[in-house]
Amino acid sequence: MIFNHKKIIVPILCTTLLILSSCAPASRGTSSKRVTATVGFDAALADSILKVGLDHEALYTLVSGIKPMSSLIGFTLPFEIDSAQLIKGHAIDLEKKAKHVEKIKRYTSVLKGLDLQDLDFVLVPFSAQSDSIKSFQINVIRKSRLEQVIDDHLDFFAYMGIVPGTDPGIVLSTVENQEQIIRLRAYGYLFGYPDYAVDFFVEAYHQSQQTKTFVERDFFQIPVFTRKTGHFVYAMPKTHTPTETDSVLFRRAMKVLDRYKDIRPQYFNADSTFQSLKLIRKLGE
Repeated sequence: MIFNHKKIIVPILCTTLLILSSCAPASRGTSSKRVTATVGFDAALADSILKVGLDHEALYTLVSGIKPMSSLIGFTLPFEIDSAQLIKGHAIDLEKKAKHVEKIKRYTSVLKGLDLQDLDFVLVPFSAQSDSIKSFQINVIRKSRLEQVIDDHLDFFAYMGIVPGTDPGIVLSTVENQEQIIRLRAYGYLFGYPDYAVDFFVEAYHQSQQTKTFVERDFFQIPVFTRKTGHFVYAMPKTHTPTETDSVLFRRAMKVLDRYKDIRPQYFNADSTFQSLKLIRKLGE
């Protein structure tokens, strides 16, 4: 994933799961290693969301600590805003937008029902403003790595009231609503890019804002299952020679990807659906 000048864009931002019926919230189980198996938990929807992540860069969060956070899916909803009604407390027409509200409820219910060791799942609305659409993103966070990153950069995150132990949902909603230069650095750390790459990207953004010229750059690409380029990717200075930091990150990722490729064929059902939850538990052992 590459950040741009306006917002973090996820290559699969427009991936949309079209089943819109709601389901009852699932209660939490007692085991941190198992998915809650209660009436109302939509395991099929959970598997389909997680499969998107496993086949893309979220693999490196779902089954390893390489990326503290990754995007799973993004979607947009046609939420036209009537400013006159907004003043009165009515942002949308619930009757006309019922199926879209139910979609948010359904995703939220599934995310709450997931109980996977060291992983948290958060649906975050993008702060970008529009009179006709609202964009949302579902992220997966490896909590132990999140705390490590926050602690490593405490002089930066504490400014926002974020410290080790802060709830991941609060971390993401706080970061998403910061001014752009803070937002970009925070996302760079959270998405697991090397510090030098985060420094370069933020400084290049600042320079571009000041000079109105684009700062040339190269990119370091780490393959995912679906593609070799364009997903787990970060900017680096033009003509920069990758360092041992980049090489170590690449080698770690390839070990995870190779293992996933090896066992992936074993987790398809007869109807071609995929047992994402079962695979994540296996690779997490």
